[in-house]
Amino acid sequence: MNIDEYLGNAKKIEDAINDAYADAPREETRRYIGASGVGNPCNQYLALCLRGYPESEIVPKLKRIFRDGHRIEEDVVADLKLAGYDVKEVDEITGKQFRYSDFGNHVMGNADGNIVLDGINHILEIKSMNDARWKKCHKYGVKSSDPKYFAQMQLIMGLSQIHKSCFVSYNKNTSEYLSEIVDYDEFEYADLQRRIKIVLEGNERRLSSTATDWRCKTCFKRSACWEGETYPAACHNCSHAKPIQMGNKSWWCGKHDIEAVKICDDHNYYQPRPSVASWVGHGVHSVNHLVLFFLRLT
Repeated sequence: MNIDEYLGNAKKIEDAINDAYADAPREETRRYIGASGVGNPCNQYLALCLRGYPESEIVPKLKRIFRDGHRIEEDVVADLKLAGYDVKEVDEITGKQFRYSDFGNHVMGNADGNIVLDGINHILEIKSMNDARWKKCHKYGVKSSDPKYFAQMQLIMGLSQIHKSCFVSYNKNTSEYLSEIVDYDEFEYADLQRRIKIVLEGNERRLSSTATDWRCKTCFKRSACWEGETYPAACHNCSHAKPIQMGNKSWWCGKHDIEAVKICDDHNYYQPRPSVASWVGHGVHSVNHLVLFFLRLT
């Protein structure tokens, strides 16, 4: 077998695997503001999460990276237990992953586990990183190196009332470990709640005025936000619906003034709102035209 035949066979295998990933059904979209996304600075992103809008399709390579991340989490928990730490990755009451919520279950945080350190219960948060990112976290700490991870832990600590977190990062290149104790920051949590309330009350806007902004180009909700991708019609993605901040992911229909439980003929898809910069820019443009109009009159 010559080199061209060898490379051709290797490419066939890779293409077959990638095609299998591409053909697999998309995972069901979460319909709440999750702790893993609350550190995203765009309130419009949070609103699209809340309303269950689908994420943009990701390439097979990235899907495998996410899969490996979940697998590494299990390995890290096993290593912690091997070292003698008291770790619980499953809630003994529910038999499922630890989950904490508020605002009528429209806001949720899933913890990788609970770990007892020096007799104190901590939220356990595990992240796997490449070498460059791991070294940055080692040098500056998680708050500076990965603000989204920091926000994730702050929300979970606030929801759970467990005011300490143990952040464990695993270097995928070298298998090195790094751990950091993160304390609850009431001011950080208050700011997260402020942003969440903006979204729950329907006052969110896009962070950027253009889809070419690098933050939008790398956003998992870009298709729904900028390209008009929709989801099967439901009350939660209707512009007339607002979240009820009590109960279990309930919605209120402003059109019919009742709890939204069944799709109706008045369904109208919720649309992302323009950024403040876009609105101001449009306003200035209009004022300039108004000035020109009056100048012509004089």
